[in-house]
Formats: sequence, C-alpha cells, structure tokens
Amino acid sequence: MKRSIFNIIAFLAVQYVYGQDTIKKFYPPEFKNVKEVYTILDGDTTKIHGSYTRYYEEGEIAMKGEFVEGKPQGLFIEYYEDGKTLSKTTYKNGKKTGPFEVYAKNGAPIQKGSYIDGVLNGKVKTFYDDGKLKGETTFTNGIPNGPAIEYFHNGNIKQEFTYLNGKQNGPAKTYYANGKPSSVFTYSNGVINGTYETFYSNGEKEGVYSYVNGYKNGAYKKYSPNGQLLEEGSYIDGINDGVRKTYYESGAPKEVQHFQKGAKTGINTTYYETGEKMWVENYTRITKDGVLREYYKSGQLKTEQVYVNGKKAKTWKTYYENGQVETETPHESGHINGLVKFYNEQGQLVKSVPYIYGRNTGVETSYYASGKKHTETNYLNGQKSGRYYEYFESGEVKVKGNHLYDVKQGTWTYYNKEQKLLKTETYSRGQLMSTTEN
Repeated sequence: MKRSIFNIIAFLAVQYVYGQDTIKKFYPPEFKNVKEVYTILDGDTTKIHGSYTRYYEEGEIAMKGEFVEGKPQGLFIEYYEDGKTLSKTTYKNGKKTGPFEVYAKNGAPIQKGSYIDGVLNGKVKTFYDDGKLKGETTFTNGIPNGPAIEYFHNGNIKQEFTYLNGKQNGPAKTYYANGKPSSVFTYSNGVINGTYETFYSNGEKEGVYSYVNGYKNGAYKKYSPNGQLLEEGSYIDGINDGVRKTYYESGAPKEVQHFQKGAKTGINTTYYETGEKMWVENYTRITKDGVLREYYKSGQLKTEQVYVNGKKAKTWKTYYENGQVETETPHESGHINGLVKFYNEQGQLVKSVPYIYGRNTGVETSYYASGKKHTETNYLNGQKSGRYYEYFESGEVKVKGNHLYDVKQGTWTYYNKEQKLLKTETYSRGQLMSTTEN
C-alpha cells in the first residue's frame, strides 16, 4: 500500500511541472545544477515559447532570449562566466536577421555584421582586442562577394583583394605596416595567375615571378634592397627547371646551376666573389651520380665527394691548401666503411679511425709526427670498449688499461721507458677506486 501512495505522489509532481509548461534541464552526472530553463506549448518540447535561459554549470547565465512557438525571436544575448556580454544576435521567425555583434571580455567588439533570412549579407567586420578595426569582408547571401580588407593595428591596410562568388578574383595587394606594398598580384577563380611582384619595406622591388594556376611558371628574378640582381632562373609548376644563376651584392657571379624538374644535373659551379671557383658539382645522372669538388681561392682542391645512386660512395678526401691530403674517408652504400685517415700538412699519418657501415668499431690508432705508434683505442659502436695502449715514441708501453661504455674500467698500469711499473689504478665504471705507486 505504501508503494502505491508513493507512485501517485510522484506522478502528481510530474503533472504539476508539465502543467506549468516549464522545463528544467540539469548538468549530469549529479543533475543538481540547472542547465536550461524554458517553457513549452501543449506539452510539445519542440515548441519552446517565451523566455529561454541557459546557464553555466557554476550557475551563471550563459544565454538569454525569447522563443515564439518553437522559433527564436528577437534579441539573443550570450554572456561570459563573469556576466559580461559575449554576443548579441537578432532573430526573426527563427532565422538570424539583422545585426549581430561578438565582444571580447574587456567589452571591445571582436566581430560585427548582419544577417538576412539566416545568411550573412553586407560587411562583416573584425576587430583587435582594443576595438580597432582588423578586417572587413563583404557578403552576399552568405557568400563572400566584393572587397575584403585586412588592417594592421596602426590602421594601415595589411592586404586587400576582391571576392567573386566566394573565390578571390582580380587584383590583390599586401602591405608592410609602414604602408609600403609588399606584394602585387592577381587572383583568377581563387588561384594566383599572372605576374607576381614582391617588394622590400623601403619600396624597392624584391622579386618578379609568373604564376599559372597557382604555381610559379616561367622566368623569375630576385633583387637586393638596393636594386642589385641577386638571382634569376625559371620554374615549371613551382620547381626549378633550367639554368639558375645567383649573384653577390657586388654583382659578381656566385652560382651557376642546372636543374631538370627540380633536380640538379650537369655541371654546377659556385664562385668566390673575386671570381675563383669554390665548388664544382658534376652530376652525370640527375642528382644521383656525381662528383662534388670544393676549392680554395688559390685554385687548390679543398674537398672531393662522390655520389652513386644518390648515396655517398668511394673515398672522400679533404686537402690542405698546400695540396697535401688532410683526410680520407671511405664510403660504401651511403655509409662510412673502413679506416678514416687523418694526416698533417706534411703528409704524415696522424690518426686512423675504423668504421663498419657508419659505426665507429675497431682499433683507433694515433701516431707521433715521426710516424711511430702513439695510442691504440678499441671502439664498439662508437664507444670506447676494450683494451687501451699508449706508447713512448721509442715503442715501449707507457699506459695499459681497459674501457667499458666509454669510461675506464678495471686495472690501469703506468710504466717508464725501462718498462718498470710506476703506478697501478683500479676503476669501476669510470670511478677511481684505488691507486698504488711503486
């Protein structure tokens, strides 16, 4: 019997709420904090009628407005959590109609515009946080149509172009903050076509390009701020093709390069400003096979590099200016493989470093100027690991020890030329544990 009475009371409470046509929705999961409050007609939840209020979970009002038979009507206002206005939008028969505004928390406008029958029409303006005009775009039936202008904070125009049926069309310009143009170009059906010019902030021309369907095509030139030609070449669909030349500020040639669809081919030369060759790249197969040579200003070869199938190959060499070899580095399949040798300016071997396919592995040996062996250091995968020897120039052992993971490990002994033991050290993971001197 008690159960039946409880059910009747609960039913009457629900009937009472719906009888007032008032709906309250709550935030889950506790369903204590009110989310929305509104009234409905005829028990139909789709027919909101009268005042509508939405709340933040903490209780502050998030939005207020009016409905007429399920359709928004009149002014709707959104609020920040602190109660300041976030936006104002006007509705007529359920559609946005008339002016709308969006505000920053400081009360300054962020965006202004107007709707007709639910779509944007006329100018839509955006603003900086302090209320200064940032940009304006003209809309027709919800589609950008007409002038579009963006401004710097100082009020000068940043860029301007025109929309036609939602796509950029016709002349366009961008500017520096000082009012000088930074680029001048033309849109056609939303993509850049024709001549594209760029400028320095002092008004001098920076570059001239040609665009076809949004990509650089044809000849181009780049200039320095004082008008000196710095680069010239040509593009096919946005990538270099043909001869590319660059120049120093003095006008002297800097580079002469040959491209085939973005890849270097043939002989490519870089010059010192005084005219001597600095680099010569000779590609026999597009950026795959080639010999690259670097020169001192004197004309003496400085470096020589070989590529096969786009990978480092054969022995690379560097040279001192006197012509003596400085280093020899063997390569195989793109990796250093073999003994890398270092020489002094007199041509004497100073050090040899072993590599196995890019990893420093094996015995590294250094030499005295006389050519006699100085040290032997074992490496494994780039770390000192194993026996270490240091010798007097006369050949006797001076130091003997071990490395493990790049640090001293175990017993290290030190000798004089007569091979008398002078000192013994014991290490554990690089830490000196004990020392004994004889």
